[in-house]
Amino acid sequence: MNDPLAGTEPAPEVPDPVGTRPEPVLPAAEGPSATTRPAEAPPAEGPARLRVALSERPERVLVEIDGVLDYETEGRLRGALDGVAAQPGRRFVLDLSRVGFLDSGGIGALLAIRRGVLSRGGELAVTEVSPMVARLLRMTGLDEVLLPGTGC
Repeated sequence: MNDPLAGTEPAPEVPDPVGTRPEPVLPAAEGPSATTRPAEAPPAEGPARLRVALSERPERVLVEIDGVLDYETEGRLRGALDGVAAQPGRRFVLDLSRVGFLDSGGIGALLAIRRGVLSRGGELAVTEVSPMVARLLRMTGLDEVLLPGTGC
C-alpha cells in the first residue's frame, strides 16, 4: 500500500506557552533502581507567576505588578492590598508595565480594586502599562475607565 506520508519528516513539536500539556517523561532505564523523571522543570504556577511590590506613604500607595495577572493569580494581588487602607484623598498608583499577560480574572481584580478605592474616597491611577495590557484595555473599552485621558 502507498503511504502518502512516507518520506516526509515529522512536524516539529511546538512548545506549549501556557503549560497545559502534561510534562514529557523520559523512558525509565532498565533495572530495579530505575526512576522516571520529568524532562524539564514544570512551568511556574499560581501565585509564583505574579509579584506585587507595595511602596506605601501617607498620601499614596505605589503598587508594582510583575508577571501574569489572571484568574489563578488575581487573589495574590487582592491579598497584597487587603491590609492597605483606602481613605479620602489617598491615591493608589498601579504600575502594570511588567504585566506580560492579563485575562478576565485580572481585569476583574483591577476593577474590584478600583471600586473599593473609590468607594472609600481614594483615587486610583494606572500610570504605566505594558503594550499587551494597553491593547487589551483598548479592545475592551476599559482604557476609558482605568486610563482616562491617556489615549493608550
